[in-house]
Amino acid sequence: KGQFVLDIMDTYGASISVMLIAIFEMIAIMWIYGFKNFGEDMKCMLGFAPNIYFQACWVAICPLLLTCIFIAACVCWTQPSYGGIQYPDWAHGIGYILVVLSVIQIPLWLLVTIVSAAMGGRGALSVFRTTNQWLTKT
Repeated sequence: KGQFVLDIMDTYGASISVMLIAIFEMIAIMWIYGFKNFGEDMKCMLGFAPNIYFQACWVAICPLLLTCIFIAACVCWTQPSYGGIQYPDWAHGIGYILVVLSVIQIPLWLLVTIVSAAMGGRGALSVFRTTNQWLTKT
């Protein structure tokens, strides 16, 4: 019985969710926060700025490849089974719930952060701007 649970967790909780989270992460950091801000942060931490190769990978190549892999996985996806044993529909339902619970964290915590910033008087859009506050904590 444990192998069935592991297979459901692996199929729904790991592969689908992780791919979506990786796509959102690349887009959020490189397109919303900005690759220039990220490059400046890397320069502060490492002492040198990432070269054009890494910038191209982070901005375009990786998000594009991750999206292509996700689309290919969706097109080729079949409901998991263990050997010849098909899982009941409720098990697949639990799998879909796992995907939603892990992926919904991204917009949920973005909303919580925006509301918190707005209620704190910093303005809702302040969460999308860079700050040098973390530099003074070293």
